[in-house]
Amino acid sequence: MRILLINPPRYNDVDYVREGRCMQPKSVWNNIWPPLTLNYIATVLKEKNAVKLIDYIAEQGTYEDFEKDLKKFKPDMLIINNGIPSIKWDLKSAEIAKKLNKNIVTVTYGIFPTIATDETLNKYKIDFAIIGEPEITIKELAEKVSKKESTTSVEGLAYKKGKKIITNSRRKLINDIDKELGVPDRSMLPIERYTFPFDKKPFALLTLGRGCPYPCTFCVSPNYYGKKFRTRDPIKVVDEMEECYKDFGISNFMFWGESFTLKKEYGMKICDEILRRKLKFKWISTSRVDTLDMELLRKMKKSGCYLLGLGIETSNEEILLNIKKKTKIKTINKAIKMCKKAGIKTMGHFIFGFPGETKKTAEKTIKFSKKCGVDYAQFYCAVPYPKTEFWDEVQKEGYIETQNWDLYEQNYSVVRTKHLSTKEIMDFRSRAFKEFYFRPKKVFQHLKSINSFKEFINTIAAGLEVLKWFRPKKTKNQ
Repeated sequence: MRILLINPPRYNDVDYVREGRCMQPKSVWNNIWPPLTLNYIATVLKEKNAVKLIDYIAEQGTYEDFEKDLKKFKPDMLIINNGIPSIKWDLKSAEIAKKLNKNIVTVTYGIFPTIATDETLNKYKIDFAIIGEPEITIKELAEKVSKKESTTSVEGLAYKKGKKIITNSRRKLINDIDKELGVPDRSMLPIERYTFPFDKKPFALLTLGRGCPYPCTFCVSPNYYGKKFRTRDPIKVVDEMEECYKDFGISNFMFWGESFTLKKEYGMKICDEILRRKLKFKWISTSRVDTLDMELLRKMKKSGCYLLGLGIETSNEEILLNIKKKTKIKTINKAIKMCKKAGIKTMGHFIFGFPGETKKTAEKTIKFSKKCGVDYAQFYCAVPYPKTEFWDEVQKEGYIETQNWDLYEQNYSVVRTKHLSTKEIMDFRSRAFKEFYFRPKKVFQHLKSINSFKEFINTIAAGLEVLKWFRPKKTKNQ
């Protein structure tokens, strides 16, 4: 069977990152990411099928290019990656495909079909929606379709029968990621297009594990990947890093998982293996503030970690309690100091607009972001995703002001609080960016860190791109 897998073209003139819970414009980090899950799916399918994977974001392709590729490749099945803010046109690609070939089987996976299954199947020309982890479900689906067999036994699958939506039983989560998925075949992607913003060197997005045991009310990840952190074999993680270097010359990595530091022993094993092999790689990852350990941080630094993203969210402990973050300000401050002591730079992540947010708490968070010592900061608006506690709470209170999915991204507020309008929340977010990055001290520090003219040019380009992230998004529907 011939199968085309796509990361759809840009929507509303915006390049999107679409990977699990990260559904954001390129301007958030000023770089695009390789569609890792789509790459895994393509790798699993190519064993028994003629497979073509096209990342239209990386290739700067259009929907006209997509039509040409459909006519040229003539696929029997189309698999579509998607993100919530771009969902309208992501899934519109199924309609385009059906017009050219009414018999083509259209499939989509990801957060949206998992939390909005009925809308996926009722509103768009989608034959099959994948609920939860997609790789094994799609592999089994492809086998059934190629043999023209019934799909009723395929777990994790939803589809329409007449006007009725049929949802098969939920598939169990993949227990052994290494055994069942292996390593994604990166030769199927334009690897040279995925670069870090300042040095413009290629990087690889690399899976550590899936799932998160923490109960944060706003996070959509547990509904997709489950509440158990299922880790990969540390040896195979480092094997994959070496493979990326040998095959593609990649020595920069972004570890993709809910947290590198959730299990100290696990993080230590990866670091020890990198050091044992004397690999000179650079890598970044993310962490909760309450899972850091000085011994682990020193080992991380020694093995190549130079930046750690910290989920701070807010400086108000009552809000932290409301969103079940289970952290305290003293823990946040301690985490930042530990990272500095270890020589690892920090990226603080802050969110405005959770229940309980007021002008006073928002002002306090802006001041805290500037004084807490993080090297970089990202500021977001709270997004209420369906099937999260946050969604249930604000929907019950009547605080959600729109269900236009175009606006469900973190630079735009769609939910007010008891004390703040959506506009006020967005204004606080924009102010936070400006006050954090345009302080004389911060500008001087950044300029001082630039080591070459080329890096200076890249910095200016990155800054211009990030400026787009300051401004709330506007759509044709507003």
